[in-house]
Amino acid sequence: SIFSHSHKLRVLARTFAQMRPIIATTLATILMAVYFYLVVGLEAFHGRANYAAEERAVCGAFCPGFDSAVVGAVTLAQLVLASSWADLVYALDGAGGRFATWVYVISFVLVTNAVLLSLLAALVLEIYSVETERQGAEGMRSARLAALFPGGSSGTIKAGAGAGVGGGAGGLGDSSL
Repeated sequence: SIFSHSHKLRVLARTFAQMRPIIATTLATILMAVYFYLVVGLEAFHGRANYAAEERAVCGAFCPGFDSAVVGAVTLAQLVLASSWADLVYALDGAGGRFATWVYVISFVLVTNAVLLSLLAALVLEIYSVETERQGAEGMRSARLAALFPGGSSGTIKAGAGAGVGGGAGGLGDSSL
């Protein structure tokens, strides 16, 4: 497998496995924020997007706007990806007021992109760095044991777990090493 060849990929896979609850909570928060903005968008801008006939011909049924929940969800997904936001702002410019349109779009982009997605990226990087440090500490511990017992193997050390130095209370002879 690809993970058997690269230590960093194994660490990354282990990081994501440990992060599942945190990622699920953060993604649920992002989905709740998108749902909130979808409901607000449907209430404030439903059927109010003004597109010229040639623009309507280009984008078809999915011109950015809030004509239905599906079109609104696609519109918000495009805003999360920073795609077609200018088209949406100009189409909604007259609907609900220019100020309301700008506040809606800018607040959505700030809440989702600048705060929530940055939080998710920061969590991934932080847990990856902690996992990398932990792997490094385990590697250093193995190197120190190899220096203390140059001719022995880890099996020899584990075999003497009940006797010798440390006696099994977390010392050098402990089988958890």
